[in-house]
Amino acid sequence: MNRQFLTTALGAMLLLVATGEVGQASGITVTRQVIASGFSNPRHLTFGPDGFLYVSEAGSGGTIFQNLDEPELIQMVDGGFTGSISRIRNGVREVLIDNLPSFASSGTNGQRGFGVHDIAFDDQGNFYGLIGLVSMLIIVVTS
Repeated sequence: MNRQFLTTALGAMLLLVATGEVGQASGITVTRQVIASGFSNPRHLTFGPDGFLYVSEAGSGGTIFQNLDEPELIQMVDGGFTGSISRIRNGVREVLIDNLPSFASSGTNGQRGFGVHDIAFDDQGNFYGLIGLVSMLIIVVTS
């Protein structure tokens, strides 16, 4: 599939969802409410065993590693430790873990960042965060 076509189609779909046109066209009422803000490239969210919402934040790269030539990504990237994992409790964002590895395309001011992709809890309440980069896999574990 043509990359430009795919980008245009995804953009149009996001615009429709953001304006509520998709929900209204199908007879569903769409209500939007900001429950927290200030995130840095949020990626995944899940509810923890405590009932609160947890958010993985890929971060915005950084200035520690600049213009890394990453041939598998076909672009230059900047890296640092700006990734984090937050919890939303009673409408307030709390940063639980920060300074996690993060990369972003060079020259984008941290937009298009990648770092912490996913979070999950096991049945004992242990917390896992997944950081993936090309051929690396890092797992952050807390208990």
